[in-house]
Amino acid sequence: MIKGTFKITELTRLSHYQLATIIGIFGIIIALLFHLIHFYFVDLSLFGYRVLLAPGMFVLSLFTEELSYKIKMLLMLSGQFMGYAAGYIVFVWIQNNIAD
Repeated sequence: MIKGTFKITELTRLSHYQLATIIGIFGIIIALLFHLIHFYFVDLSLFGYRVLLAPGMFVLSLFTEELSYKIKMLLMLSGQFMGYAAGYIVFVWIQNNIAD
C-alpha cells in the first residue's frame, strides 16, 4: 500500500465511537459547504438544505435570534456534529439489538 492512501476496509477497524466522530465531522463539512454555497452563490434555498442541516437547525431553534453570527454558527455546527454522531450510534444500537 502506498503511503498516504486510504482503504475503505480500514474503517472496519475503528470503534463505533471513532466512526461516529468521523460521521459527525462529515456533518460539519456538509453544513459548512451548504452554508457557504447559500451565503455566497445562491440566494434561494438549496435542495436538501432543511433535511441535511436538520440537527443544526434544531439546536438553533432552542436559542433566541439575538445572538451574534459567530455564536449561531458555532451552535449550528455543534448541533450538526451531535446529530450526525448520535444518529450513527442509534443506528448501530438498533442494528445490534433489534435486528437480532
